[in-house]
Amino acid sequence: MTVDWRERIGWLWRMALVQAVTLILLILGTLSFAIPYLSEIRPYFVMMAIFYWSIYRPSVVSPVLVFMLGLALDILTQAPIGLNAFIFVVLQWVVSHQRVFLMGQPYVMIWIGFGFTAALCASIQFLMYLILSGGVPLPTDTLVASTILTFVLFPPVSLIFIFLHRLLPQTA
Repeated sequence: MTVDWRERIGWLWRMALVQAVTLILLILGTLSFAIPYLSEIRPYFVMMAIFYWSIYRPSVVSPVLVFMLGLALDILTQAPIGLNAFIFVVLQWVVSHQRVFLMGQPYVMIWIGFGFTAALCASIQFLMYLILSGGVPLPTDTLVASTILTFVLFPPVSLIFIFLHRLLPQTA
């Protein structure tokens, strides 16, 4: 059996592109914009990536990678260490276990499912932050607005994922 190195290198480059886009989304999710009253509202871009790839290409988001993305987000946003890492690993596990069901659904149902998932993750984040910070709650209006913005931005961001998914080989 011979290995076609050009094919292997092409596959690695495409996988690296997917991971690079995920890292860019991680960084974009931590940026604040100088818009009055909206500077703390940030969409959960990494959550979008984990949700999408857990359904359509689980080999792209291993639990270790998801955990590391969560830790990086915790460090960059100064959240309690492990908060987002825990939420992301649970998200990846739940979505991966519902993968067969979700793959057979129309896109609108995937979007609604993502909205429900984002709201649930935000609620868990709120409760865990409350426990880990000794009773100092997150601003609920910011959390709700970030969740709504995440839900609204899921379709255009998922178009990027769909494009990247088409670049990946069928056997990856």
